Amino acid sequence: MNPPVLPQRIIDIMDPKDRAKLGPAGRTSAEILRVVEDRSEKELHRDIVRYLNVFGLPFCHARMDRKSSIAEGYPDFTFPYRGFFVAWEAKTATGKLSSRQHETREAIERNGGKYKVIRELEEAKNHLRELDALLTPRPSL
Repeated sequence: MNPPVLPQRIIDIMDPKDRAKLGPAGRTSAEILRVVEDRSEKELHRDIVRYLNVFGLPFCHARMDRKSSIAEGYPDFTFPYRGFFVAWEAKTATGKLSSRQHETREAIERNGGKYKVIRELEEAKNHLRELDALLTPRPSL
């Protein structure tokens, strides 16, 4: 027998024990959003890994599927690129940096590194183009 279909507004205010009986159909709006964002961020990680591999760039990547020994707040991706130390933090459209991630970002930038929050693959591509432009001589006026 299938559990009854309840309006989301009702599920959102239900006791967690009662919601648990509904299985995945008993997820609150916030829980559904977390699942979607986790999946989205995991896909972004996968796309960035593929992109960096195309260019044969060596990189360090903090895996999402298990606990890491990498320091808390350290970016998801770090790698050398044409003389730059590049650090990328992959986030969903609504994801925000933690206070520890902000501190790490400031330390990396203070030491000459290039830090970027990446929300879609096109931002990663654009960031590398921006770094390329820093190295390209510009005609003097």
